[in-house]
Amino acid sequence: MQLVRCDLHVCAELLGIQLSNAISAGDVAEASRLASSLAQCKISLDVKVLSEIESLGKVRLRVIVEDTKDIIGPIYILANRSATVEMLKNQVFKDYGIHPKVQRWIFSQQLVSDGHTLEKLVPDASKEVFLYLIPASKASLTQEELHRDQLALLEDSTGEKSILSHASPKQSDRRCGEESNRLEDNQQCNSAAAAPQQVGWPCPVCTLVNLPLRPGCEACGAAPPAGYKVPVDYQPSESEMRLQEQESANLQLCNKVMEEERCKNYELIMQVERLDLVSNRTPFDCPICMLRHDVGDGVTLRECLHTFCRECLKGTILNCEEAEVSCPFGDYPCTAILQEREIRSLVSAEEYQQFLSRGLALAENRTTNSYHCRTTDCPGWCIYEDAVNEFRCPRCNHCNCLTCKALHEGMDCKQYQEDLRFRAVSDHAALQTHDFLKTMVQQGEAMHCPQCRVILQKKEGCDWLRCSMCKTEICWVTKGPRWGPAVRIFNVPYVGRWCGLWFVCSFSMGGQTLSLKNPVVTLNWPCWRYG
Repeated sequence: MQLVRCDLHVCAELLGIQLSNAISAGDVAEASRLASSLAQCKISLDVKVLSEIESLGKVRLRVIVEDTKDIIGPIYILANRSATVEMLKNQVFKDYGIHPKVQRWIFSQQLVSDGHTLEKLVPDASKEVFLYLIPASKASLTQEELHRDQLALLEDSTGEKSILSHASPKQSDRRCGEESNRLEDNQQCNSAAAAPQQVGWPCPVCTLVNLPLRPGCEACGAAPPAGYKVPVDYQPSESEMRLQEQESANLQLCNKVMEEERCKNYELIMQVERLDLVSNRTPFDCPICMLRHDVGDGVTLRECLHTFCRECLKGTILNCEEAEVSCPFGDYPCTAILQEREIRSLVSAEEYQQFLSRGLALAENRTTNSYHCRTTDCPGWCIYEDAVNEFRCPRCNHCNCLTCKALHEGMDCKQYQEDLRFRAVSDHAALQTHDFLKTMVQQGEAMHCPQCRVILQKKEGCDWLRCSMCKTEICWVTKGPRWGPAVRIFNVPYVGRWCGLWFVCSFSMGGQTLSLKNPVVTLNWPCWRYG
């Protein structure tokens, strides 16, 4: 550090300035510590209390001083707000003996030039500023120039009087001699700072000091110490420049090799993607048949990369009862499924069509509102909606009545049911159909239309249905018209336009009863939904 600590009077003056700053800041603990240190110096003091008017136009800087090795601070400097950075450097040179050439001031994380004023740089006096000291060799500061500037400062200085003044003229004369000693000490300190230092990082294994930019120890190859940083103003040597060029060339070569490897891997992936089946590339034991198989005799599944022989996978597909074939690996549950192209490549065309038909049959059975064509041996089926009453099968081209759930092309529902009654006398099949419809009405699975008496069945959905013949809207619960003057609830007239169930039905889950209320009658009976 270029701060002078050896001179007793200079140290006392520094302590006095810090004590003044601590007292003005109201820091009792710091002021007590500085006063105790100042008392040990046994220096005569002349304390002057500054008035408020004298302190106007001043700024108190909280300065952190650091160089390449040490950090000291904070120290407090009182300066004029209108002062420039150049004037601040001269003030620090006068108070602490630090030459302006080695000073680098940093305000708000920015390096400032000599022309900036403190009024613009320090809007908030509570913030810290940094004084970085560069080596004298980097600043082109010679011993002669330092000594000359120090003498000129003593001869021409007309700045503010130090708050530390001596009591007697003899002491004042003695101070001049001490100032000369301080200049000599400053010269020695700057000479030490100007002396070349060994730059680099010491090896933690063999203690060899290596160049800062060397990635490993030159002797043993060990890595640099953790946290080591190259100095900011360090200039690489020729050997380091060559080493960096070699590392750059090696990095480019490595990137080129990696890019070629990526291209090869991409081409290999695209080749595998174009294949329907991925064959095994190494011999393996099938986990199903426990036999040894050579290269190409097995199949590796795309989803989970499990490998099986072709015959075992084919048997798994043919015996699967689900629409999706799961991986047959048994050591642990595997959630992967065989892809469609894998299944198509493992089985024959006929077996593949059987697999698809089995999947369609499962889909039909698991769909709630599905309807299968009534034509004998016809595989056609559909998914219907409430508003649809007819289904023309795309396989046999016959028209199915969804209301009667029968085939009666050329006749409507009423004509078909009347024809059934006539044929039931002599036709055994027609008699069975007639008895079946009658049983459905008795069991509540079908009903007569209250308008045209056609037998109707309710599909999925709500309790609303409409007769396919007379288009009457019917309530499935009351078995009567849904609205109009003919609305009745168990043959009791209901006062109102609608049947009333859609807004007065209330289901009691405890007693499982359905209550219907209107101005004429209140009825309670077991709810048809809950039995």
